[in-house]
Amino acid sequence: MKGSSSNVGANELRAAAEKLETHAKQLGLADTDALITEVEAAFARVEVELRKLVG
Repeated sequence: MKGSSSNVGANELRAAAEKLETHAKQLGLADTDALITEVEAAFARVEVELRKLVG
């Protein structure tokens, strides 16, 4: 997700995915609800913008 996000200029999504990945590597998947919500919200914003581009 980080690479794909970066490829389309979705830096907020890339950063959120990176935070989630780092947390998961260091601490496991416990207490990731807020990070997942952040990724989902960033994805939703990117989706809106991409849909504008493709019509």
